[in-house]
Amino acid sequence: MASRARVAGAAAVVAVLVAGVVVAYLLTRPAAQHHRPVAHRAPTPPASSPAPTPTPTASPVANVIPHDDVAGSRPVAMTLTGRQFTIKAHVCAMANIRPYDPPGEQHHTVCWVREGFGVPPSSNGATSYLFGHSWAPDAQEVLNKASARATRDFLHAQPRQLDGVTIYPTRVLDGYHLILRTRTGVLTYEVRRTYGVRKLDLGGISSWLDETVRDRVLLTTCAELDGRDYDYNVVIEAYLVSSKRLAATPAASSSARVG
Repeated sequence: MASRARVAGAAAVVAVLVAGVVVAYLLTRPAAQHHRPVAHRAPTPPASSPAPTPTPTASPVANVIPHDDVAGSRPVAMTLTGRQFTIKAHVCAMANIRPYDPPGEQHHTVCWVREGFGVPPSSNGATSYLFGHSWAPDAQEVLNKASARATRDFLHAQPRQLDGVTIYPTRVLDGYHLILRTRTGVLTYEVRRTYGVRKLDLGGISSWLDETVRDRVLLTTCAELDGRDYDYNVVIEAYLVSSKRLAATPAASSSARVG
């Protein structure tokens, strides 16, 4: 993911011209020195077709489906949970400065773009964008568990086209739940699509850029697996399945700040 003081060298800035506006994406950490670069190599399909991916079992929150009216608000915590792992993270509010480089502590934090790209999560909103770090040299990076499982699968996937861009789909995270706690409620989204895409191609996916898609969260990170970073992003696409309003308290109301 993003370059920090512990990584030597600057990462390349990716820019894409969309509707006359230059849109840049994730700043990526360079691969470790002992790894060969993979920027110009697509995933190699296996000699034989892989076994079908099992249908994921329901997550622990699958039967909890309240549908309260939850106003749009800054997310403060995220959980990504399913049958193989659970990730819990704080959510910081990051500026719409590209390339996106989630700041702060990297082991327990993902970041939400607070304005200018997407909307505050709500029970009746459009798309919200989250970014978080995955990085092979540090096993404790917040999204490594999700990235590694997706990367292991999509490296052997047959390529598909999405909005004219080559992607490598995987179903290993289908059925996982991405839960956002905001200042007004708890919103639960179900993962329905995950794919790998070359970092230079991410900005060509018009559906990823489409902020008007209803009730959606897009969580984007980098691809890493078994001590190796790949020149791909992992995109996790989830849709709202439940919303629960939090009761306002005088203390909470008096201390609330606009994020």
